[in-house]
Amino acid sequence: MTNVPAPTVAAGDESRHLFCQMAIEIPLQDLIQAAVKAGWEETEGLTAIIEVADTLCWLTGRTRSSTRC
Repeated sequence: MTNVPAPTVAAGDESRHLFCQMAIEIPLQDLIQAAVKAGWEETEGLTAIIEVADTLCWLTGRTRSSTRC
């Protein structure tokens, strides 16, 4: 499992979601590369991540149309 850096800004900070995106970008790239290495197309890995994230948002009662999942 890849380490994700801890937040560097307080909860409620208006830019916190951007810091989270930066924190998970490298681990997500690693995950996509692992999928490609396993034989999946890069676009398949990206699409799967989007679909899984969308499902997880839905399960929490939120939608992609809201400002945050």
